[in-house]
Amino acid sequence: VNESLVHYDKYHMFINEKTLKPIIGKRPFIILGDNNIYQLLKDWNFDTFDDVFGTGYDSPNYEDRFNWVADVIENLVKRQDLDALLLELKPRLEHNYDNFLRIARINKKNLKHLLDKSI
Repeated sequence: VNESLVHYDKYHMFINEKTLKPIIGKRPFIILGDNNIYQLLKDWNFDTFDDVFGTGYDSPNYEDRFNWVADVIENLVKRQDLDALLLELKPRLEHNYDNFLRIARINKKNLKHLLDKSI
């Protein structure tokens, strides 16, 4: 996933549909974006597959994060067991999907509450 912006502070983070798409599609992901985005996803209880892809996302240097993504992709292309890996990750992918739905319900409820208060 290539996020649109990469220079946020940890209190003003924006996650767009590009990051949510693999979660909704039940796919593992790596993100080329702000170095705080993974922490936000973890705070929201999403699995970020650190044990599979590593933690090169936490470098404050954008070029280092770019090189990490390139290395991950290069290593994935060489793997012969991608179908087995996807099957192994299925419970974690389901967790992320269910977690997304949970958060969406909470946000919908909060938005309804805010709209009701403003009327």
